[in-house]
Amino acid sequence: MASQVPSQIHTVDDLESLVGEGTRCRVCSRVWTTQSSAPNNYCREHDEYNQSVEALMGRVCVALQDSFAELPQVCRLMTARRGDLTPHRRLSQDERWLWDRVLGFRALCQTSQMVLHDVLGSLFSQDVFDISEIKEITFSPGQDLSNHSVFLLRRRNQVVFIFDPTGVQFGPDWPVLCRFDEYRDRIKSEIKAFPLGDASRKLAGSSTEADIPPLTARQVLDHIRNL
Repeated sequence: MASQVPSQIHTVDDLESLVGEGTRCRVCSRVWTTQSSAPNNYCREHDEYNQSVEALMGRVCVALQDSFAELPQVCRLMTARRGDLTPHRRLSQDERWLWDRVLGFRALCQTSQMVLHDVLGSLFSQDVFDISEIKEITFSPGQDLSNHSVFLLRRRNQVVFIFDPTGVQFGPDWPVLCRFDEYRDRIKSEIKAFPLGDASRKLAGSSTEADIPPLTARQVLDHIRNL
């Protein structure tokens, strides 16, 4: 996406308010209404005690997002994307982590596609997920923002999901994984974007971004031990 503050976050105060709303599920980004007993930040629908395919998919996507964000080259890019925008108040450790993700993931969607594509296919090739198709698609927003690319995951039962590794740039309440219809309706209403078609694998970023090697399954394993 374009290197600017997302359209629905106009001021530092707005972002501080969103960040401070409470603990959010790492998959659906909803604030918890019922406390989960799982050790990580997941709601009951997506925590480690839920072994549904959708919950498993969500936790794999979170592991992929974390592995991407922890690459040294990506860390440097995220620092540059955050710029000098700072909160007015002191944030807790969890709030600061979310603040950094929201601002740091700006303009990194195409980079995430390049880095995650191969390992995404490897991890979701397991029979338990029953995935029949994985492809990159692009949504075209209005004049203020450039195109945004995400992964489409289609199961053999024809249920379709969107995995958006960098969607948190639109705000802390943006999901990492959700059903396609939900994602399409939300990005259309809030970001004023519409599906443009299959994404190009060509990276339109800098040479520094193009030099980032794709992630391997081994690099993600530490994040998915509790699946």
